[in-house]
Amino acid sequence: MLIWDLIIGEDQDIAEYNKSDITAINVYGVLTGKSTPILTICELVFTNGTTIKLPGLLIDPFKVTGKFKGVKVNLYRRRSEYKAEQLAFARGQ
Repeated sequence: MLIWDLIIGEDQDIAEYNKSDITAINVYGVLTGKSTPILTICELVFTNGTTIKLPGLLIDPFKVTGKFKGVKVNLYRRRSEYKAEQLAFARGQ
C-alpha cells in the first residue's frame, strides 16, 4: 500500500505532501534485473520545488512509478547520471 498524502516531521516541523501536487518522478538507477533494484532512488518532485527521495530498499520503484498515473517519469539509467545522486543520498544530502 502506498500512502497518497504524507505528513512528515516532528513537533512543530511538520510538512504535508499531497499526491495531486506531484509534478514529476525522477528515477535514478537501473530498473532491470531479477530482484528489486534496492539502489534505485525515486525522487518525487512537488509543485513548490520540494522533493522527497525514496530508496528502492524502502519501496519498489516499479510500485512508485505505477501508482502515479499521468505524472511525468524521468529515467536516469546511465551510471554517470545516477551515481552522484546515489552517493549524495547515502551521505544524507
